[in-house]
Amino acid sequence: MGTHQCEINHFASSASMEVNGINRLFSRSERLYNVQYTHYIGDEHAKVFPKLSNDPPYKDISIVKIEDTNHFSKKMLHRLQKIAESEEN
Repeated sequence: MGTHQCEINHFASSASMEVNGINRLFSRSERLYNVQYTHYIGDEHAKVFPKLSNDPPYKDISIVKIEDTNHFSKKMLHRLQKIAESEEN
């Protein structure tokens, strides 16, 4: 095995880890890569988009959210399966 050691880089709750990580990626993209992300792909439960909307990483740029259709499709399938199971019983 390798000698890699992970370092702690997040000290808040695990629920806020995704929010802080994505916000950091967006915020430094302009400085590091001269890129502004204008779209965010996420599901309806994601807390990332409200953070990007309320605390925008770029001046005069609105970020658009695109729903993750795979996540939506899986959830819909799961709900339909539950309905089918309840009707069988």
